[in-house]
Order: sequence, then structure tokens, then C-alpha cells
Amino acid sequence: MELIRGIQNIRAQHHGCVLTIGNFDGVHRGHQALLKHLKQEASRRGLPTV
Repeated sequence: MELIRGIQNIRAQHHGCVLTIGNFDGVHRGHQALLKHLKQEASRRGLPTV
């Protein structure tokens, strides 16, 4: 998984990925569930996570 800070930092190599955008104020259970789903969806689609 790659962390990108700022939408202006999304580059061409990030096209064709599974992406989440948000303000994560720590990785509590809700965020953990979201990130788990993100990784599962990326795996299902054969795409990297960003």
C-alpha cells in the first residue's frame, strides 16, 4: 500500500488502482475495516492499493 499526501501528488502511475481518500485520524477499528476492504477489492481486481 502506498500513502499519498495531497491529491495533487497523484501521478499517472496511480491510474488503474484501488484508492481511498480521506483524513485518517489514526487507524481505529472503523479505519481498519475500510483498509481491509480496500485490500480485498484490490486483490480481487488485480490492482495495487493507494
